[in-house]
Amino acid sequence: MIKRILLLVAVVFSFSLEAQDFHFSQFYATPTLLNPAMTGNHGAGYRLGGINRSQFAAGANNFQTISLYGDVALAQNELAENSWVGLGGSLYYDNAGQGAINTFHMAGQLTLHKAINDNVYLSFGGGFGFTGKSLNTTGLTFNNQFGEDGLDPTLGSDESFVRDGYMQLDVDAGVAATYTQSKNTRFTLGFALLHVNRPAESYYFATNTSGNNRVGVRPVVHFNATIGLEGFHIEPGALFSTDRGARELIVGSNFSYELNADSRVVFGIWNRWSESVIPLVGFEFMRTRILASYDLNVQSIAGSTRQAFEISLAHTGKWRERTGGIACPRF
Repeated sequence: MIKRILLLVAVVFSFSLEAQDFHFSQFYATPTLLNPAMTGNHGAGYRLGGINRSQFAAGANNFQTISLYGDVALAQNELAENSWVGLGGSLYYDNAGQGAINTFHMAGQLTLHKAINDNVYLSFGGGFGFTGKSLNTTGLTFNNQFGEDGLDPTLGSDESFVRDGYMQLDVDAGVAATYTQSKNTRFTLGFALLHVNRPAESYYFATNTSGNNRVGVRPVVHFNATIGLEGFHIEPGALFSTDRGARELIVGSNFSYELNADSRVVFGIWNRWSESVIPLVGFEFMRTRILASYDLNVQSIAGSTRQAFEISLAHTGKWRERTGGIACPRF
């Protein structure tokens, strides 16, 4: 009986993931995915980065999420005085339930950054892409396969799936405000709406326009700062988002210490509210930063073994020096 209940819970949980978005602990390591207004929001000519999240329970790697992105800063002062354009692209892949549900997302982002004085600039961005999802029922157990004698895998699922995959248009929008006091001290507050077109998604209908299973608009509020001291940086941040009634709040800070002109050591501590404590370590060398974090689930005290590991990499480079009075952002 207990085995039957656990299997049913696993199936329900796996299918509920179809409506869930990414939720990286290092949310600041996926800037263009988090908010299209962050595209080109850096003090370099270009930026490349990626992150991998492995979430597992009871020794099995149940969920794998990978994201890659790149963006450039272009057209400085060409559209308007003290302005520039951010152009970027991102890829996102998620393998949920040990392959039961796979999600692939690719998008482009376009952002306009406009300074309103020597210290503050505003950013307005949009993201346009496609999300593909596929379903593999091999290895899954359904309610119809249980009888008086327990599980009978020879029985059919009795589910009326009409397709095992689909592709849909996905549109995001965002704004951000950045205050720069110096090259190494800045504060950014951003707000984004993900899935503003509310695409429909279902394996039970032949087209995305059928049925009423529409993706909810996901609001995201985020804050990041870098406070530069003598040889030492404090990098606090916060994220709040909701997704179909599920709320996520992450707060914490990274700290970096300068070893020499080209390298820094990084450590940090973060908290996903009511879920996990997230220690972090990393290293930066020649404008390339590598960070590793581990989600320590606070529910492990009650017997849960669900944990997660993330590793991210970001590199910024310049092909020319930027001119103008706005202090360059630091990432």
